[in-house]
Amino acid sequence: MQLLGQTYANSGQYQRAEALYGQAIAFAETSHYLQVQAKALVGLGELARQQQDWAGAIAPLQTALGLFEDLGARSDLAEAHYQCGLTHQAQGAIEMAQTHFQRAIQLFTEIQAPRQVAKVELAQQL
Repeated sequence: MQLLGQTYANSGQYQRAEALYGQAIAFAETSHYLQVQAKALVGLGELARQQQDWAGAIAPLQTALGLFEDLGARSDLAEAHYQCGLTHQAQGAIEMAQTHFQRAIQLFTEIQAPRQVAKVELAQQL
């Protein structure tokens, strides 16, 4: 459901994506599959950012950061930091954005993902 939510989000069908992310979170909570829950939360954060709902974006992203940290999922944690950076940048909180971007770069570097590092570095320049 989480991946289907991403597909709908990428095609601009935000209401359907939000509903699917919600279903994925509910399923993940009952089955204790925290990684899916956290990924769906990142998706909700992205959707909220695209709609300029800053509080609605930050809250699920912060929750996802905590879950990924607990799980030790460094790639997903890096992506969540990147999304937090984009959100803070979009609302004009440049220092917070840079903090999240730097953490994302650090994590992507540790897992040897140079294309992801380049993606974050490009976002920093905007």
